[in-house]
Amino acid sequence: MARPELVANSDAVWITMEESTNLMTVSGLLLFDDIIDHERLKQTIENRLLTYKRFKQRIVEPSIPLAPLFWETDSNFNLDAHILRVGLPSPNDEATLQEMVSRLVSTPLDQTKPLWQVHIIENVGSGSAVLARMHHALADGLALVMVLLSLADFAPDAPPRPPKEEKEKKSSSLLGNLRKQANSTIAAVSKTATSLVNEGMETVKNPSKAMEFAQKGAENARTVGQLLTESADPKTRFKGKLGVGKKVAWSRAIPLSDIKTIKNTLGGGVNEVLVTAVAGALRTHMVSKGDQMQGITIRAAMPMNIRGKSEMGKLGNSYGVAFVPLPLYLESSIDRLEEISETMARMKNSDETIVTFGIQKGIEFTHHDVQSELLKLFSARATAVMSNIPGPPMPLYIAGSQIKQLMFWMPQVGKVGISISMLSYAGQVFFGIAADDGLIPNPNELLDAVYREIDSLLALATDAKK
Repeated sequence: MARPELVANSDAVWITMEESTNLMTVSGLLLFDDIIDHERLKQTIENRLLTYKRFKQRIVEPSIPLAPLFWETDSNFNLDAHILRVGLPSPNDEATLQEMVSRLVSTPLDQTKPLWQVHIIENVGSGSAVLARMHHALADGLALVMVLLSLADFAPDAPPRPPKEEKEKKSSSLLGNLRKQANSTIAAVSKTATSLVNEGMETVKNPSKAMEFAQKGAENARTVGQLLTESADPKTRFKGKLGVGKKVAWSRAIPLSDIKTIKNTLGGGVNEVLVTAVAGALRTHMVSKGDQMQGITIRAAMPMNIRGKSEMGKLGNSYGVAFVPLPLYLESSIDRLEEISETMARMKNSDETIVTFGIQKGIEFTHHDVQSELLKLFSARATAVMSNIPGPPMPLYIAGSQIKQLMFWMPQVGKVGISISMLSYAGQVFFGIAADDGLIPNPNELLDAVYREIDSLLALATDAKK
């Protein structure tokens, strides 16, 4: 009898972290101007997504206490149980869609089945939407966004890609061509992500230093102690008791050229400008509620990719976390941009950032129950989870339909109640917010504040160029 395939500790931790008030699910939303072909999309998912064995496996918890989790192929796997077709009720507008998506992302995945689900949402105005939900145990957010984009093509009339089993029957030369075609989209996305590394915090300058930490152990015990005993973030309206319900919202398209104009004129990088806009929006929201801002700095836990080029597009969890201070006490957007740019530049090579990476890597060798407690301790140091993923610069098509808007949401670890995502696609930037219903009942208010922050920074950049 074959030995069961164990779930890596770095993946199993997301199962033990799951709570009804904070689901460990990564969600991606794609919007289309037309009605996507249901059967063609189903065939695309079968040919491409199911080539990853994880999407036909479920996680099993042994009856023996403290025994490790393992992967098991679902003998009753049914693709139709994972691809669901629903209609958006009247009035078929964006507000109604946000309500439906909010309800779906608040619903746990069935852990007796493979941990993913796709909803095809019809009657979205004259178009449609696709909501994909995948458990963090399958992979981290960057990997899952890559997997989702592997469903896409560069043209609406791209020929269907044959499934993996069929490709293996072809001649070696044809096999090479098919594999090249099948990997073209994800390779382009990976190339884009790599080219933008130096503009943000997606990757540390030398991730091997983090790996070294896992081997050195006690040599850095003092720094680890400082990290784990630092004070928690201050109590603000963004922290509090969490409920089951979450609210999500996504922004309109913001020209990436505007963001680059700001960073080229006022300083910083694309990521720093986006983080500054979020910080300003959080401050504006608090001020509008009458909160006192003196001395208020909160932290955003920002996942950082530590994958090499050869690992892009693979499943599993491979990332670290940087805790980025957001100086909400600063009134001036220019001052916030300068402070955030200086802080993030300093963090890229700081001991704290490298040690944080080392802890992330090192705790892979501990039991997942211990991991979850450590990660909850980490989460106390942050008020929000903030993710930035550079997406493809060109329009993409799925099942013949062009993706008009693209957004994703990361889970909020531990007691964190707000997740903010930023993604660039086809020359545009999109913001997504997922928040606890009791803390932020209307995340669109935050998005409106983001727009105002970017408009303000752009006006300052335009004036400075005159």
